Amino acid sequence: MPQRSCRPQNLVIPAHAQGRFAWEYADPRTAAERLTRAGFTDVETSLEEAPAVLASAGAYGEFIRDVILRHHQCIPTPALRHTLIEKLVEQAATDHPPFSLDYRRLNMRAQKARQAGYPVEPSV
Repeated sequence: MPQRSCRPQNLVIPAHAQGRFAWEYADPRTAAERLTRAGFTDVETSLEEAPAVLASAGAYGEFIRDVILRHHQCIPTPALRHTLIEKLVEQAATDHPPFSLDYRRLNMRAQKARQAGYPVEPSV
């Protein structure tokens, strides 16, 4: 699927509301480095393609509202949020397949390094 901006054309978001997102999506290498620095061993990370196709415009709009935009602080008013969701739904109707989202899952597997004396072995 081609990537596009999540901001629909002709939708003006005030400059003060165009702040940074409150989270970051790390790539596998960055996640592995962070796990290693935190003391984990046997670190494995990967990305998995997991596209989501929603059944209808209504389902797509609900998903965008309740999952994607749930914590976005940069949309200052409910009216602007509603307009943004409507325009995203309109754009998604032209996707192939319609109402589909590119989704990539970051898989991580690691072991916490043992420290001397921990965990304590049970005494018999």
